[in-house]
Amino acid sequence: MTNHLPAIGDLEALLVGGGSVYLSGCAAEIPGFERIALNSENNPLNISGIFLPGINKCNYSTLANNARCQTYFMTPQMAVSSVDGGVNYCPWRYREIIRHYLLNPVDVAVVMLSEPDAEGFCSYGVTSDFAPFILPAAKTRVGIINSQMPYIPGEKIAFEELDVVVRVDSPLIETAAARIDDVSRQIACNIAGFIENGATLQLGLGSIPGAVASVIQDRRGLKIHSGLIEASALELDAAGALCPDTPILGGVALGTKDFYDALHNNNRVSFRSVLTTHDVDYIASADSFVAVNGALQVDLLGQVNSSVLPKGYISGPGGLPEFVAGSLASENGRSIIALNATAKSGEISRIVPVLQGCQPSVSALDVDVVVTEFGVAELRGKGLSERIARMIAIADPAHRDALAEAARTAF
Repeated sequence: MTNHLPAIGDLEALLVGGGSVYLSGCAAEIPGFERIALNSENNPLNISGIFLPGINKCNYSTLANNARCQTYFMTPQMAVSSVDGGVNYCPWRYREIIRHYLLNPVDVAVVMLSEPDAEGFCSYGVTSDFAPFILPAAKTRVGIINSQMPYIPGEKIAFEELDVVVRVDSPLIETAAARIDDVSRQIACNIAGFIENGATLQLGLGSIPGAVASVIQDRRGLKIHSGLIEASALELDAAGALCPDTPILGGVALGTKDFYDALHNNNRVSFRSVLTTHDVDYIASADSFVAVNGALQVDLLGQVNSSVLPKGYISGPGGLPEFVAGSLASENGRSIIALNATAKSGEISRIVPVLQGCQPSVSALDVDVVVTEFGVAELRGKGLSERIARMIAIADPAHRDALAEAARTAF
C-alpha cells in the first residue's frame, strides 16, 4: 500500500536510519529537501544524483553530521566540501555510473514524477535519464508527484509501484536560452557543413549547439538523439527540418516553463533512460550520426578538457565519452568538439600546447573534428605534425606564434 505523506519534510523518518539515497536533480530537484534537518550522526547517509553545475545549488553533504554526497559533476557549492571528504566527486563516464547503480541498488530513491495518466502511470518527465532503472530497484520508492511536471511520452512507472508519495505544486528549475553571439554563430556555420539531410544529431548544452540549430533549419529529414534536449529541438521541428516519422529522442530537458509546457503529452518527443540514449551500439547504429559538444580547452594533440579550470573541477565528463564513441562507430558519423578560440576577451587561448592538471575528457585517440570561429581541424587519421599544424591554424592569430614555439619544445 502506498503511504501518502503531507509534505517533503515528512521524508525525514525514512532517512534518519542512514543508508544510500538517490535524489532527482537537473530541472527536477526536490523542492525544500535541503531544509530537512536530519540527526543521523550514528547512521551514515550517502546521497547521490545527477547534480548539474549552475542548475543544482544544494550541497547535500551538509544535511547531516554524517552525510556524504556522491556527485558526477562538480558544482561550486559541493567543491567547498570535497576537501574534507563530505563530497565524493566521481568523474565517471555514463557507462560507469550506470554500472554503479545496477550493481548497487539504493535504499531510498526520491524521484520527481508527473501526475498519473488515466491508466495509472506517472511519467519521469524532464529527468528520464537515470531514475527509470534506479527507482524501481530501490528498497523504498518515493514519488514526488509534481502537478507542474510535464507528462512526456517514454519512460513511466505505475503509481501503485510507489511505496511513498508526496504531492507538490512546484515550478521546475528554469534556464534561459544561451545567448547566440557572432562568435558562436560563426562556429555554427563552420559546423553546418558536416550536417547533411537525413543526419542524426546530438547537440550538447550552450550557445554553440543552439547556434547550430539556428543555421541548419533548411535541412530536411534530420533526427535528434541527444541526452539533453533544449527548446532548439522543437524549433527545428517547427521549421520542418526534422523527420516527421521519428520523435525527438532525449532523456533530460532544460529550459523555460513554456518549453516544459510544450513537452507535455507531445508525441513528437520520446524520453528514454541513459540505457538507451547513451548506449554506444545504439548510437552507432544510426547512419551519419553527428555529435556536437563543447569544451573548455583542446590541446595540440586534440585532447579535450571539458570539466577543469585552473581553480579546479567545475563539471564532469558526463555522457560525452559515449557520444564520441558512438558517433565514431556510426557509418559516416562525425564527432565535433566546438569551442571559442579564446577566453577573457582574447587574453587566454583555449587552444593550448598540452593539457595539464586534468584527465582528458576525450583522448587524442578518439578526437575527430575540432572547430573554432577561425576554422575546422579534422584530426582523425592524421599524424602528429599535421595535427599540431591544423590545431594552430584554428587558434586565434594572436596566439599562433606562441603555440608554434611551445610545440617546438614540447614535441
